[in-house]
Amino acid sequence: LALDICQFANTWGGVLLLGVKEAEDDIDGKKVASEFSGVHNFEELSRFVNDSVLPLIYPREINIDLICLKTPKRTQVVAINISPLSVGVSCVCTPSPP
Repeated sequence: LALDICQFANTWGGVLLLGVKEAEDDIDGKKVASEFSGVHNFEELSRFVNDSVLPLIYPREINIDLICLKTPKRTQVVAINISPLSVGVSCVCTPSPP
Protein backbone atom coordinates (compact mmCIF):
# COMPACT_ATOMS: atom_id res chain seq x y z
CA LEU A 1 0.00 0.00 0.00
CA ALA A 2 2.88 2.38 0.81
CA LEU A 3 4.42 1.68 -2.61
CA ASP A 4 1.12 2.36 -4.37
CA ILE A 5 0.69 5.66 -2.52
CA CYS A 6 4.25 6.70 -3.47
CA GLN A 7 3.64 5.83 -7.11
CA PHE A 8 0.62 8.13 -7.26
CA ALA A 9 2.40 10.90 -5.33
CA ASN A 10 5.37 10.73 -7.70
CA THR A 11 3.18 11.25 -10.76
CA TRP A 12 -0.07 13.21 -11.06
CA GLY A 13 -1.75 11.90 -7.92
CA GLY A 14 -4.80 9.68 -8.02
CA VAL A 15 -7.23 7.53 -6.08
CA LEU A 16 -6.79 4.05 -4.62
CA LEU A 17 -10.03 2.19 -3.96
CA LEU A 18 -10.10 -0.39 -1.17
CA GLY A 19 -13.04 -2.78 -1.06
CA VAL A 20 -13.27 -3.44 -4.81
CA LYS A 21 -12.71 -6.91 -6.28
CA GLU A 22 -10.70 -7.35 -9.45
CA ALA A 23 -11.29 -9.76 -12.29
CA GLU A 24 -9.38 -10.54 -15.46
CA ASP A 25 -10.73 -8.79 -18.53
CA ASP A 26 -11.83 -11.27 -21.22
CA ILE A 27 -10.49 -9.12 -24.06
CA ASP A 28 -6.89 -8.36 -23.07
CA GLY A 29 -6.38 -10.22 -19.78
CA LYS A 30 -5.80 -7.07 -17.70
CA LYS A 31 -7.19 -6.84 -14.18
CA VAL A 32 -10.25 -4.60 -13.96
CA ALA A 33 -12.65 -3.66 -11.16
CA SER A 34 -15.54 -6.11 -11.15
CA GLU A 35 -17.62 -5.65 -7.99
CA PHE A 36 -17.71 -4.12 -4.52
CA SER A 37 -16.43 -6.47 -1.83
CA GLY A 38 -16.55 -3.86 0.92
CA VAL A 39 -14.40 -2.78 3.84
CA HIS A 40 -15.70 -3.83 7.24
CA ASN A 41 -14.24 -1.18 9.53
CA PHE A 42 -13.31 2.24 8.12
CA GLU A 43 -11.95 3.55 11.44
CA GLU A 44 -9.62 0.57 11.87
CA LEU A 45 -8.39 0.85 8.29
CA SER A 46 -7.84 4.58 8.71
CA ARG A 47 -5.75 3.98 11.85
CA PHE A 48 -3.73 1.31 10.03
CA VAL A 49 -2.93 3.68 7.15
CA ASN A 50 -2.01 6.55 9.47
CA ASP A 51 -0.07 4.51 12.04
CA SER A 52 1.56 1.76 9.94
CA VAL A 53 1.63 2.78 6.26
CA LEU A 54 2.33 6.53 6.26
CA PRO A 55 5.34 6.25 8.64
CA LEU A 56 7.05 4.14 5.95
CA ILE A 57 6.78 6.93 3.36
CA TYR A 58 9.44 9.59 2.98
CA PRO A 59 9.08 12.55 2.88
CA ARG A 60 6.39 12.78 5.53
CA GLU A 61 4.76 15.75 3.78
CA ILE A 62 2.78 13.46 1.47
CA ASN A 63 -0.87 14.54 1.33
CA ILE A 64 -3.65 11.94 1.40
CA ASP A 65 -7.31 11.93 2.37
CA LEU A 66 -9.26 8.81 3.30
CA ILE A 67 -12.94 8.92 2.37
CA CYS A 68 -15.54 6.29 3.24
CA LEU A 69 -18.03 5.77 0.41
CA LYS A 70 -21.29 3.84 0.73
CA THR A 71 -22.28 1.62 -2.18
CA PRO A 72 -25.88 0.90 -3.26
CA LYS A 73 -25.61 -2.45 -1.42
CA ARG A 74 -24.59 -0.60 1.75
CA THR A 75 -21.03 -1.86 1.78
CA GLN A 76 -18.18 0.56 2.44
CA VAL A 77 -15.49 1.37 -0.10
CA VAL A 78 -12.53 3.46 1.00
CA ALA A 79 -11.05 5.98 -1.40
CA ILE A 80 -7.51 7.11 -0.66
CA ASN A 81 -7.10 10.42 -2.49
CA ILE A 82 -3.41 11.11 -3.09
CA SER A 83 -2.10 14.52 -4.09
CA PRO A 84 1.02 14.73 -6.24
CA LEU A 85 4.19 15.91 -4.55
CA SER A 86 5.03 19.47 -5.51
CA VAL A 87 8.78 18.93 -5.07
CA GLY A 88 11.00 15.87 -4.89
CA VAL A 89 10.21 12.16 -4.98
CA SER A 90 8.56 9.98 -2.36
CA CYS A 91 9.82 6.53 -1.44
CA VAL A 92 9.19 3.73 1.04
CA CYS A 93 11.86 3.33 3.70
CA THR A 94 12.42 2.04 7.20
CA PRO A 95 10.93 4.03 10.09
CA SER A 96 14.21 6.02 10.20
CA PRO A 97 14.34 7.87 6.84
CA PRO A 98 17.67 8.55 5.14
